[in-house]
Amino acid sequence: MNKLNEIDIELCKYNGKIFEESLTKSKLSSPLFIKRFMYSNVAKLFDKKAYLASFFQIEDVFLSLESQYLNEEFGKEKYSKNEMYWIGYIYRALCILYGFSSKNAYTLFPGKEIRKYYFIYHTFDVKYATERMLETIEYNLDDDLTRGLKIYKKILSQNKNHTIEIN
Repeated sequence: MNKLNEIDIELCKYNGKIFEESLTKSKLSSPLFIKRFMYSNVAKLFDKKAYLASFFQIEDVFLSLESQYLNEEFGKEKYSKNEMYWIGYIYRALCILYGFSSKNAYTLFPGKEIRKYYFIYHTFDVKYATERMLETIEYNLDDDLTRGLKIYKKILSQNKNHTIEIN
């Protein structure tokens, strides 16, 4: 498992700040905002860390989300500022530490479910919290490592023949 470096931590903080700001800048309920963000084009930029090279402000994030999705009022349930910040932070940490896409992290921990982990793990170290969360859903990282190793070996063997084919 990776470790969060300074840039990763800043990306997690920024993701957390976006989630926190959604309480005043979005007309969506917190669970729906979380889902839309995690499936958004902005989240894909975060996954690639391409967001670091851009000069977007938080307002630009919300404009991008509004252009991708309709800007309608939907739902009333709003989480607290602390919950939203932690949820945004922990999602990005999951993506960085384990190589998950935002969409995959959301699939593992949907918005209403991840909120439950806040009450248990928000005072813990992020690495410890993510490990325990994955254990709770019985996610086996070894399966990903084994699959990754097989793909890597296949690439190496096919690279000798100058063709790469991944199934």
